[in-house]
Amino acid sequence: MASRIPYFRTRSERAAAERSKREYERRRTAESETRRLYWTARWRAIAKDQLATEPLCAICLTEGRVTRATICDHVEPHRGDVFAFWNNPRQSLCVTCHSSVKQAEEAADRAGRGGG
Repeated sequence: MASRIPYFRTRSERAAAERSKREYERRRTAESETRRLYWTARWRAIAKDQLATEPLCAICLTEGRVTRATICDHVEPHRGDVFAFWNNPRQSLCVTCHSSVKQAEEAADRAGRGGG
């Protein structure tokens, strides 16, 4: 497998990238009430319990793979609804499935509803 050649960045470039990343997260969090909830002690306890109860990725298991889960995911998207955020069912996913399979499903769902 081909590997990417590491790109050298100066200390100031790394610091600027980190500031940019923090600013992006700050803006995203400010845009949505439910985004802030991911940083609460309550959510972190729920996520930790979910991962302890179901330590393997639910999507990988359906495909016959055994992969350690690291993300507590809402089975049904809460779409900014605070009640749904706390009460909708959750599942454990690995980063790969959460970032690809799950996001593709949600994008297809939005496109099907005309929410593009």
